[in-house]
Amino acid sequence: MTEQLATSEAGRKWRPGIGERLDSGDHGSPRLAARMAVNLLGGRADALVGRLIYAHEDFEAIVAETDTIVREDRRVLRIR
Repeated sequence: MTEQLATSEAGRKWRPGIGERLDSGDHGSPRLAARMAVNLLGGRADALVGRLIYAHEDFEAIVAETDTIVREDRRVLRIR
């Protein structure tokens, strides 16, 4: 799927720069993904179930914004 994003016209439109990131080896750290998984399993972000959170983001900042994220229906993947 990632390769498709990097090579397709739609992928270049909606995720610009992903091809360059893949070529440079900047895929993200497994350590960051593991840390975010542990944070999410801790329950402090349960109100954000089903919302998009990237491994490299500041978990504490996201938790601090939970009320706003839910109220404004942010971080939800949908087709418009």
